[in-house]
Amino acid sequence: MNLYRRIIWLFCLCFMMAGALPLYGEEPLPGQALAISGDKNALSLTAENVPASQIIRELTKRFSFAFTGLDDRAEKRLTLSCSGPLLDVIQKLLKAAGIENYAFTFNRDRLTGVGVFPQSSSPDSDPLPEDPSPKHSKAFAVKVQSVIEGTQASKIGLQPDDIIIAYNGKRIIHAHRLVRQVERDESKPLATLVILRDGNLEKYDIEGGFIGVQIISVPMDAEQLESYFNDLGI
Repeated sequence: MNLYRRIIWLFCLCFMMAGALPLYGEEPLPGQALAISGDKNALSLTAENVPASQIIRELTKRFSFAFTGLDDRAEKRLTLSCSGPLLDVIQKLLKAAGIENYAFTFNRDRLTGVGVFPQSSSPDSDPLPEDPSPKHSKAFAVKVQSVIEGTQASKIGLQPDDIIIAYNGKRIIHAHRLVRQVERDESKPLATLVILRDGNLEKYDIEGGFIGVQIISVPMDAEQLESYFNDLGI
């Protein structure tokens, strides 16, 4: 009899484990489905009528990064299907949610955070006029948040608040662009890094590969940034 009860108990346990369990204890809604598979280099996400907050909770749980600032758009229901590296999938998710103003933060080459800013403003910036002219248009640049001791960034004297605008002759307009460019060129023995400090461009010859900075994407005047690119011929 005890053996029979054990068989029944094991059968019930297997059935419960095999069932489709709702994420984070939430009851699934009719027509709602979420599927996420793969790793940070090749991720696949499919969502149907799923709150943005629920998708983001699953991503942050899987890949251990923080997400802030979603606020009033948290419960917006999304239907989308996308694939690619983690950063691309996050960008497509944010676009589907109608979010245009955000920034990534990294520790070395690992994504540590995504921050969403209010639609009308960005950190350390004034609200844009209702009908912005080209001189008020915004772009993004990459700011150094901190420098890791003992790395080549520390050795060449990079400082917090330095703006990185070029790497190996390529425009750097977002934090993940720098991460990817460094990864592409890591086999090269030498690399060039151009920063903006106190309005002046400074160029450094460094080794290919890990630089040694924590970075964040920040808004910058597009016309001004373009003038720096023109000065560099890129």
